Amino acid sequence: MIHMQFEHTSMKNPRIAFLLLLALCITVVFFWVIKGFIVADFVSAVLASILYPFYQRIEKWLGGRKGIAALTTVLLSLFLLIIPLLFFMTILVGEAIKVSGSAGEWFDKQVHQPEILQQQLEAHPKLKKLLPYQDQILAKGSQLAAKVGAFVAEGLASGAKGTAEFLLM
Repeated sequence: MIHMQFEHTSMKNPRIAFLLLLALCITVVFFWVIKGFIVADFVSAVLASILYPFYQRIEKWLGGRKGIAALTTVLLSLFLLIIPLLFFMTILVGEAIKVSGSAGEWFDKQVHQPEILQQQLEAHPKLKKLLPYQDQILAKGSQLAAKVGAFVAEGLASGAKGTAEFLLM
């Protein structure tokens, strides 16, 4: 009798290991399937929790009509929160592009008229040490301005795209 009980427990360990491995595989596949929706689900949960008290007030104001209260909450949040946010993001992307363009123009002006930068470097005693490196400073500054401008514009455009995808899902 003791011998049988030992065999039963030894067979139980591989079953538990198999079930744990199966559960892990299913979890990994599940997250792989929903990975495109995780951010949208998180943002929608946050928005729902923020807007729920507002929904309750509207529902009470409308005499307990849940459907109309939900529709009113969605429409008001769309017009008062989401659409202005999209306009703001559009303006922000436009301004980032303008700033990166003007920084690039400033560096181009400095490259074509190096005497301006030279005068500025000569005017400050601590900056005089940089005079021999003036051409390298301008070249690297121009590259930096272009990369920062592209990075900011790309990041803002990606954020705007993600916001639009979230709203249109």
